[in-house]
Amino acid sequence: MKTKILVIVLFTAQFSFAQNNGLTAEQIATYQNNMMTEELDLTENQIDKVSTINMKYSEKQKALMEEEGSMFGKIGRMKDIKKDKDAELEDVLTEAQFEKYKDDVEPKIRSYMRKNMKK
Repeated sequence: MKTKILVIVLFTAQFSFAQNNGLTAEQIATYQNNMMTEELDLTENQIDKVSTINMKYSEKQKALMEEEGSMFGKIGRMKDIKKDKDAELEDVLTEAQFEKYKDDVEPKIRSYMRKNMKK
């Protein structure tokens, strides 16, 4: 349960960063693409697919953040977006790449977003 709460809090911070600093969905997706390409040693085919996935979900995240309402009210939908994105990434990445994404890359992305949110 603590892990789920932590994931939600970190995911919320990522969304808040994107909204508060006016990042576009393209900027968010580009950062994720660069990080994943570098850290996961993606093939050209994987880069294309991951880029499409990152853009799709960055647009969904950005749209959700721009909706009226409190962050608390959006948490469930944010969690669903993350779950759907992970499912698509799992189909594109090898098992080892997906594991590294979950263990190493995703936390680095969240950390970057949190650090830059304070600026």
